[in-house]
Amino acid sequence: MGFLDDLYQEHGQSVQERVSTELGIPADKAARALPTVAPIILAGLRREMDNGGPAHIESRINDLNNNGIPDDEEVGGLLGGKGKEASALMANQLGISGAAASKLIPMLAPVIIGMLMKKGGGAAGGQAGAGGAGGGLGGMAAILDRNGDGSILDDLSGLIAKGGVGDLLATGGAGKSGCLGSILGMLMGGKK
Repeated sequence: MGFLDDLYQEHGQSVQERVSTELGIPADKAARALPTVAPIILAGLRREMDNGGPAHIESRINDLNNNGIPDDEEVGGLLGGKGKEASALMANQLGISGAAASKLIPMLAPVIIGMLMKKGGGAAGGQAGAGGAGGGLGGMAAILDRNGDGSILDDLSGLIAKGGVGDLLATGGAGKSGCLGSILGMLMGGKK
């Protein structure tokens, strides 16, 4: 199983209940919250990794985990000034209020960061990517680029398709267009 599969299996039900209870979103729409927000957070992390390298992103994820994740749509700058746009697109696609959508990213970011720490963190995984022989990615950095080709968009499109969020990608089918594809392209600086 891949990262998003594990994330949905481990946290999907509890996130759905929390989103439904705290934000008053119907259960069917709340069930789509985690599959919508997770790729957005991963894309933001990947953009930071592209700008600062694997050691930087490992440090950034550890810092967010240890010092707390800012409670805003930008997740402390992680989304590169695109948090409000991402929230607006999510509100439209999920059919929820803008106020509720604006709370989804900061509400779910700790769950996603925590899972990254669990799956890719730890002494061995976290250290391997920073300067291991051959320059290969390790730990959390490797999760952000599963196939090592330097592109998160193809990785996310494949993961999203397997994650069962079908109609989020409805206008394009292949994963790089539609609502979520638009958000990912926006976060990654127009690389589609």
